[in-house]
Amino acid sequence: MNFTAGAFPLAIDHRLEGKLYNANPIPVKALPKGAATTDPFDTQIVDPGDTWELPAGAEFIRQRELRGAATPQGTTPD
Repeated sequence: MNFTAGAFPLAIDHRLEGKLYNANPIPVKALPKGAATTDPFDTQIVDPGDTWELPAGAEFIRQRELRGAATPQGTTPD
């Protein structure tokens, strides 16, 4: 499955085959780097105009288009 970002970046949430998710933080530190995470999934950011392919065996969760601008609290974007 390929993802191509248009005018805005994409966030692709997924789970890799064989990786432990939602793990207790203490065992995560004892495991090899990248083998487990306390997060519910991994996220890949695809910049505008770029393409990214979901790794073989990975579970696709969702795709989000990253629109809008961060503004200080209480103000509106121009």
